[in-house]
Amino acid sequence: EFIRHPQGGGHPTEYDDYDSDLRQQFGTQSPRRSYWVLMTRDVLEGSRRKTYTSQQALVAGHVERTGLPYELPSALEAATAILSHYVRSGERLYADNPLTCTRCRELVSGQYPAVVGDFSSEGLGVYNFYDDDGSNSGVAVLRKFQHLAFLASVAWHLGPWMPGRRGLACVPVTRGVWWGNFFEGDCSVA
Repeated sequence: EFIRHPQGGGHPTEYDDYDSDLRQQFGTQSPRRSYWVLMTRDVLEGSRRKTYTSQQALVAGHVERTGLPYELPSALEAATAILSHYVRSGERLYADNPLTCTRCRELVSGQYPAVVGDFSSEGLGVYNFYDDDGSNSGVAVLRKFQHLAFLASVAWHLGPWMPGRRGLACVPVTRGVWWGNFFEGDCSVA
C-alpha cells in the first residue's frame, strides 16, 4: 500500500512481477526487530555474468579486503531499498535500461537465488530465477545498522572501495514490514 499511495506526495509504483514461489516461501516473513540498511545503488562492478557461487565469493572478497561486514541483501531488503528510494526521489535503481537485477541470499525452493530488479515504469520485478548466465544479474551489497548514529561514519568508510560508483541507498527495514507494506523512510547517502 505504501508504494501505491505514498504518504506526503512521493512517486507511486508497484510490482511488475512478483514470483508466486518466492511469495509463498518468503512473502509473510518479517524482521524480528527494526534496523537500517545501507545498500549499493548498483550491482558491484564485475559481478555480472558470474555464477551465484562466484558472486558470493566476490562479496566475501570485499568483506576480507575492507574488514567491514558487507553481505548480500535479502529480497525484502533489496525491494525495500529500491522501492523506498523511488517513492522518495523518483529515481529507479536496478532499472530496466540497462537491465539490472541483484541476486539475493534466499534460495527459492532450495535451488535458485531470489532476484530483484528490472525496475521499469511497469514496476519492480521480484523473481526466483532470472537468467541462466547471469548477464543481467549482478550482486548488490549492504550493511545493517541497529542505530542511525553509525550511518554517517559508515558512509565515509564506504567511499574508498567504491570509486566511480553512484553511491548508496539508505532505508529502514522495520519489524512488521513484509511485501507490499513498506515503512516510510527518508535517508539517502549520495
